[in-house]
Amino acid sequence: MVGHDSLGGLTVTAFDGVDKDTMLLEMLVESFRGPILMSLMEAREVAPEMGGLGTKEHERFIEAVRRRDCDDAGRIMGEHLARTAGRLRHDH
Repeated sequence: MVGHDSLGGLTVTAFDGVDKDTMLLEMLVESFRGPILMSLMEAREVAPEMGGLGTKEHERFIEAVRRRDCDDAGRIMGEHLARTAGRLRHDH
């Protein structure tokens, strides 16, 4: 269950075996869905050749998370974001 406390902050109560952290993470990820899809559509127009590399980086990131390898996941996503940010700086 999701509610708001008296200070206007988000509060979450776990239910059906789902812990609060998992619920908050799912809510956070869902909040980014629209902006991420818009960004991906723009990236596909600007640099269609990069789609395969980006997909492979995301797959490697997911596998690192599944292995609970925070160092590898951080390295993979850091490289991906640095490359993406570099392309954005040069394209705008």
